[in-house]
Amino acid sequence: MPKGGIKMRPIDLLKEYDVEFSWISKETLAQLFPKEKKIKINFEGMLAYVFTHEFLHQQHPLMEEEEIIARTERYYKRMTRQEIVILANAIKRKR
Repeated sequence: MPKGGIKMRPIDLLKEYDVEFSWISKETLAQLFPKEKKIKINFEGMLAYVFTHEFLHQQHPLMEEEEIIARTERYYKRMTRQEIVILANAIKRKR
């Protein structure tokens, strides 16, 4: 950002963009649509990814964060869409 420029924070984007929660694809957790002023968030994918990451921390408490991240990526990539949705729905029911 240029010096003296207006600083924008992520929360400021909500003033200009709508947010939609829906499935995009397994590989895409969020997507920006500038022309429509919309951000689409793959809520199920995000939940499953984060929960898998924390699950791996629980299973391997001494493992370095970089390795947990790498394992999360591998584990998540092997999950099917159905497994992701089932896990996300189970997480949502726990609230």
